[in-house]
Amino acid sequence: MPADRLDLPSNYTAVHVVGVTRGANKIRPTVYFATGSHFTQSHKTKDNIGYHPPPGNHLFFGNVSASELDRLRADARAGNGNKEPNRQAWAYYQSLLANYTDGTGRACQVLPPPLSQRRSGLVLLEVTTDWLHRSRSALEPVSYRDAVQLVRSIRSRSTLKLGPHQETGEHYFADKPPE
Repeated sequence: MPADRLDLPSNYTAVHVVGVTRGANKIRPTVYFATGSHFTQSHKTKDNIGYHPPPGNHLFFGNVSASELDRLRADARAGNGNKEPNRQAWAYYQSLLANYTDGTGRACQVLPPPLSQRRSGLVLLEVTTDWLHRSRSALEPVSYRDAVQLVRSIRSRSTLKLGPHQETGEHYFADKPPE
């Protein structure tokens, strides 16, 4: 999904940060906010770096078992015979709604994960009224001090895209030149 904009909205501060996903071989984490939006700092797809507003109201936002999620996806595909992609996607979306939401269609709060949650084998799952997204890693909580640094760091960069990074193949934003 292409980024909506290349900078962070000016009203976002460290108090809005709920956590980050780091992923394997990422040079910079993706920062998630209580509004359900996120800022992707590095990604293999050049158009994906930047600010992403929430696509619809969140019906579910949290870490889930990667293997369980993959099993649900496989079950949805098997039940459809892989013949009709739109029906397959709908079956998968419906199974996620049944397994992870309260069924009322009401928006949920976007919260940081519990501090004591073990993240091994987990991935962040976002289910909205318009979209679903399985992250490559779990959402990790961050301290307020780290959140301040993350927001500062995002704001200190230019909107010039660099990459791909020699080691990770990711695109990222350049540092601003000294004034």
